Amino acid sequence: MEMNAMHVKSLTDVYSCSAQISKDELKHLQALGVKSVICFRPDGEHPEQPEFDDLSREASELGLVCYYLPYDVAQVSSELMQQMHRIIEEAPKPAHAFCKTGRRAALPLAFSKLKNGESVESVVNEFKAHGFDVEVLKNHL
Repeated sequence: MEMNAMHVKSLTDVYSCSAQISKDELKHLQALGVKSVICFRPDGEHPEQPEFDDLSREASELGLVCYYLPYDVAQVSSELMQQMHRIIEEAPKPAHAFCKTGRRAALPLAFSKLKNGESVESVVNEFKAHGFDVEVLKNHL
């Protein structure tokens, strides 16, 4: 998936991520065939970011399924990682996740890959190639 207005990183054939998205960018995602949107960014992190409820309403009008699981990377827990894995598994595909920079949106997929049997080294190297440091996952295996 590529867009002019957004910097979308396709991490798999059915999972992409980016930094914060806008209502207008939801329309672009829908046009690309995205079926679900996952927000890992807490409301109020920046005064100019759109509220999740506003994005969720717009997404619903476009027929997109929305998930909201805000978190801080410094407070990742095994329980949170399990919740992320469930969302990744159940979200209609293709799915697009976002946060402030894209890192928090990439971590859940990395953890899900580990849960599905991929090696730590393989996952860490794969995500490093996409520009994401997912070493924090090693603490939650």
